Amino acid sequence: MPTERYPAGRLPVVKLTTTSGYTWETEIAAGMSEQDARDYFVGDYFNVTKYPLDTKYEKVVDLVFTPATCITDENGYLVANIT
Repeated sequence: MPTERYPAGRLPVVKLTTTSGYTWETEIAAGMSEQDARDYFVGDYFNVTKYPLDTKYEKVVDLVFTPATCITDENGYLVANIT
């Protein structure tokens, strides 16, 4: 039985780039593929101002996908490494 929770930050990550060149990284759901992420983000507009401001939206034009490095169960315990 696992006794240690796996650290956060092991979900797939996408680095998004907008029309102005602004970039940021965000984790996405464990089951999302690169194509799923492209379908969701590329071509859509997202807020690029800091919370709680909601004043500037830019179109995402590209992304870099980094796959997950492990699989965890619903409680956050390590099931398998994928690297």
